[in-house]
Amino acid sequence: MNVNGNTTSTNFFNVSNAQLTTGSLITGTAANDTSGFKLLDLLSGASPTSKFSVADDGDVITAGTITLPNTNTLTGITNYLQASQGISVGGGTTYYINSSGTANLNAATVNGTLTLNSVASVTDNNQVLTLDSGVTKYIDTTAWDKNGSDDLAATSIPWLEGSGVLYPKNSTVDLLVGGQATSSAKFKVLNMASGTPVASMSASYWTSDGTLSTTARQSLTIGNSSTYNTTGNILINPNSTGNVGIGLTNPTAQLHVYETGSNSESPIWDATADTKIGYSDSSNKLIYGILSTATETFTIGGPSQPAAYGIKSTGTTNTGISYGGYFSATTSEATGTGYGIYSEVSGTGTEYSGIFAGGNVGIGTSTPEDLLEIQGAEATSAILTLDADDGDDVTDTWEIQSVAADNDLSLVNGSTEVFNLTSAGALQIDGDLTISGDDLYMGTNTAGMLLIADGTNFNPTAMSGDITI
Repeated sequence: MNVNGNTTSTNFFNVSNAQLTTGSLITGTAANDTSGFKLLDLLSGASPTSKFSVADDGDVITAGTITLPNTNTLTGITNYLQASQGISVGGGTTYYINSSGTANLNAATVNGTLTLNSVASVTDNNQVLTLDSGVTKYIDTTAWDKNGSDDLAATSIPWLEGSGVLYPKNSTVDLLVGGQATSSAKFKVLNMASGTPVASMSASYWTSDGTLSTTARQSLTIGNSSTYNTTGNILINPNSTGNVGIGLTNPTAQLHVYETGSNSESPIWDATADTKIGYSDSSNKLIYGILSTATETFTIGGPSQPAAYGIKSTGTTNTGISYGGYFSATTSEATGTGYGIYSEVSGTGTEYSGIFAGGNVGIGTSTPEDLLEIQGAEATSAILTLDADDGDDVTDTWEIQSVAADNDLSLVNGSTEVFNLTSAGALQIDGDLTISGDDLYMGTNTAGMLLIADGTNFNPTAMSGDITI
């Protein structure tokens, strides 16, 4: 049945029964098991669209807002049901979510992420807040600072977190752990408000013996590190009231290194098993040793040494090869002065620059072939200089030269050559030649001559034989 009308006012379709006390005012029945139709469908608009309908399964579909008593409305918006005045459950207003977003729940189970943009609070002391995996965290007002509403207030919590660190909000307060007073605390950081801040351990806990150590034999780093990039100095007893001991508990010097045993050595540095600097009580000397198969020492003092300073090397570095000691002084600068061995005695004492029990001495060469060998560099003369009378006058200086230019042997006084012997045997003397012996001999059957320059006086005495002038 279709009902059409064209009235523009009042009610187009009106069903009224003032006497109805039971049953329904309007009843409609679709007596079949078919689905997909609507029991009621109300449309409006120039191009009519459904505004309110009831599906065959009882679902109610509305295109607008449902207005409830007390101006409370329900509106469907994208992804949400919007209640203008909040929602109450459980009868009355015991549990609710109001229009301001405040929720009052008896219990809540959250299977996903719960994000709080404000303070999580409890209504009384010792109420519980259950967090991950059922772990219960008690909030006790005697253990936490809070504001008047029992909320944990950020303005009153003494700690802050930022950039991966946890730090006190008040940077001038001291820190105590294990006690509420400096006398009872096990660990304390003091003088934060004024003075020099210090960290202190209780004398009755952890470091009661005055030690600072690590567990499991880990390294203990004091001073600079790549992690914290510290640049301060390391000060040990800066007021000079105590000593530092290594290997003993009662040091008697500012730095005291000790090794037990009657024939022990106390190494100061031992980078490897082959290198050490230390003191040996067996020979009463300070030693420097290197090479595991040799006894190579740098010695100061000692009962077996005739002087207060010595260098000694004995033993072998490889099986069947024996090496003695040597002294090397090298400068890496382009210019400069290097002293190999410098010895000086003040006063009237006796000075020995070098004493060699045996072997050869080389100057300019590391492989001398004779007791004394002086070798110049390539194209450089080898010169032995003798200075008399402190060398304060040019004539006090004599030089014996092996001349590189022509391999001559030259004797020079100051800067004047007075003697020259060539590699071919020719002899030149710049001055008088006095022969204290009896003869000036020239070999027989030779073509050699004794030449006297023109104008030279020749005064032979006690001569025999022929002379041709």
